[in-house]
Amino acid sequence: MGLMGSVATSTYVKRSSFLGIIARVFKENAQCRPTIGKELPFWSIPKRLALMFNNADAFIALPGSFDNVVENGFVFPGVRNFLIAIVIVEELSIKLQVF
Repeated sequence: MGLMGSVATSTYVKRSSFLGIIARVFKENAQCRPTIGKELPFWSIPKRLALMFNNADAFIALPGSFDNVVENGFVFPGVRNFLIAIVIVEELSIKLQVF
């Protein structure tokens, strides 16, 4: 199980809702397991990212992955104030609670 699958499973176990917004290419190439919760597959990466931003309470971006979102114009200057950067994973929960 990958990182997204682990997050989905943990969310489901804690009785929270989960929306899987997945690229169809992953689904068709059998690179993912069955979705827990609601699933919205998309061909278009820009539409997928826009839907993710409109439906998320928070994002966790691994090193190198968030720069692509910024470069493609999905993060506007006013939104950058909401970004939280951490080096140690244990800091994430604390910083999200403070935010």
